[in-house]
Amino acid sequence: MAGLPPRVLWGPKRSAGNLKLGAWGHTGTFTRFNGGHQIGTQGYYAIFNQTIWQPVGEPGDGRGLRSFLGYGRTLRTVSVIDWAAAGGLAWKGLFSARPNDMAGLGPAYARVSRDAGLPRSYELATELFYLWQINRWATVMPDLQYIVNPGGRYANALVASLRLVLILEAPGEE
Repeated sequence: MAGLPPRVLWGPKRSAGNLKLGAWGHTGTFTRFNGGHQIGTQGYYAIFNQTIWQPVGEPGDGRGLRSFLGYGRTLRTVSVIDWAAAGGLAWKGLFSARPNDMAGLGPAYARVSRDAGLPRSYELATELFYLWQINRWATVMPDLQYIVNPGGRYANALVASLRLVLILEAPGEE
């Protein structure tokens, strides 16, 4: 087998997907749930994205159905949410006449730290959105979320929002 090029099993030539791993740290002073203080905290995360389907015979403009999975964890001694997992689907160019619009749906589960002493042990959210690309410098995105046990202590909530993003260019930029 010497001399054969390595087989590409993963990457931009075979599939539009990626895996991101990371860690973070904070050097501040935190109050511990069981009393006392702690200097610093840290956590880690993983995010996996993968294209599931793309239209055949169209230019590679990013249209298609993508999935994502994410997980993050931190210390339960100082953070109300000690780990969370989310997943979902996003469809860019759901309609061929609107190739830059995006629709998405996904659930997220967050475990409330046992050390926090809150009445509920989890938070569960489901989100639905549609992003309209109005033109090259403006998008509008209505978003609807239903959250069970927000923060581990509040009544279930339905949250609706509308986001407007304007990209302003400096004179002379194209």
